[in-house]
Amino acid sequence: MIYPQRANYILLSALLLSASSECVADTSDDCDAVAITLLDETFDRSLSGSMDHISYSGDIDSCTGIPGWYTSAIGLCEGHFVFAPAIDPVTLVTPPLSVSVASPLKVTLTMAEYNNERYYTGASVKVALLHDDGNTASVRPVEITRAGFAEYEVSLDIQQVPDDVRIMLSYDNGGSNRKLFLDRLTVTQSFEASVEVITSDSARAWISGPHEITVDGRCARVFAIDGRCLYDGPSAVVRVDAPIVIAVVDGVVVRLRL
Repeated sequence: MIYPQRANYILLSALLLSASSECVADTSDDCDAVAITLLDETFDRSLSGSMDHISYSGDIDSCTGIPGWYTSAIGLCEGHFVFAPAIDPVTLVTPPLSVSVASPLKVTLTMAEYNNERYYTGASVKVALLHDDGNTASVRPVEITRAGFAEYEVSLDIQQVPDDVRIMLSYDNGGSNRKLFLDRLTVTQSFEASVEVITSDSARAWISGPHEITVDGRCARVFAIDGRCLYDGPSAVVRVDAPIVIAVVDGVVVRLRL
């Protein structure tokens, strides 16, 4: 791709280092695998209510780090989203996430089932992958096996190339007074970055100058080897100080050694 106003696309390192905290990579200099954190929500902005006195009013986006969430019934307590079904199951849907078909999504949930000073086990939480049109691509149940807050993981396959996907959680207490407390929801996707150096403009990311790479695609992310997100956006010429970067451009992962 030719950039006639090349200087207009150069991004200063100071601006790059201030990119969104949702754009995170977990990688190392010795390994070509890179895990991209697509979403990491802790509900720390939820400040009302307690586990025995749930708040049933408010806006879900006001207690999350990024907007775009949906819930069929609001339930909040300090630091948690609360599923508190009355008749129908309660659902919680994430904002849209840009993904690749290269590998499954891993959804990690920190949660507990609780009511009246007691933790319970045996409940099933449905974790579904929704395409952008609202159709369900896959569903996986997660059983609460520990009495108290614990971390649970589920894998969701990506079967086609969607524009965006959402994760939907659904909980039904079976007519009891039990509630599900969600403390954290993390969505990651792992890739293999097997290309060490790209210099041809036929690739979606390549070295285009000293301390400079070009990314060419609708959705591009660039990570330093220590996990810092250096860029998140469309096609651009990106100036970087890191000696090794991981570029993920429209789902294609490239490892570049500058």
